[in-house]
Amino acid sequence: MPKSQRDTISIRRLPTKGSTIRLEAEVTRVAEPEAGHQGLVTLRIPGHSTPIMIPASFLPDDDEA
Repeated sequence: MPKSQRDTISIRRLPTKGSTIRLEAEVTRVAEPEAGHQGLVTLRIPGHSTPIMIPASFLPDDDEA
């Protein structure tokens, strides 16, 4: 299935090393904190088929965004 215009991230210029970029992602799963971790969040970036799992501590609080 071809990617739609909505599924394509448009980058006008390539970022340089150390640049900060912001991506919108859909949260598909949240794992509550357990002994081995502080909580895990699984994200899906539109147009990317592989989900990404990151520690919840990597996500900014609403006040920081």
